[in-house]
Amino acid sequence: ILGGGKPLPAEHRFPFRTTGTGETEARVRIQQGQSGGEPAPRALGAFIVSGIKPASIGPTTIECFAGATNDGTLRFGARQDGRKLPVAWSAPA
Repeated sequence: ILGGGKPLPAEHRFPFRTTGTGETEARVRIQQGQSGGEPAPRALGAFIVSGIKPASIGPTTIECFAGATNDGTLRFGARQDGRKLPVAWSAPA
């Protein structure tokens, strides 16, 4: 989401699609490092976005943002149709 070596603070906005019809929750997994890179990426956990109004057919798209503050603290938020969605953190298993 945020490229390595970027100056802080940094923020990136991106769409996120649920995986199927009727889903009201999404897991946005966060890792440190790039896929296919060395060393292998390390799972940091996942942001659990709830309160999603599902599309009548197929996946639903929500707007997400991730950022890092000057001190490196990770921030995350999600919206759907201008409505802020509840977000919780889940540590890696």
